[in-house]
Amino acid sequence: MGLSAFKETVIRYVLAGLEITISRAHFAKLMDVKDQGKMIADYK
Repeated sequence: MGLSAFKETVIRYVLAGLEITISRAHFAKLMDVKDQGKMIADYK
């Protein structure tokens, strides 16, 4: 039971035994916008 490899920033939670994962692409699809941009951490 180790950590999975990092691919992108996601929100993960378990609801009634079902693992839910929400990514930036999911939010972009819901808001009907392009999945592009910069991470806030990239700004200095």
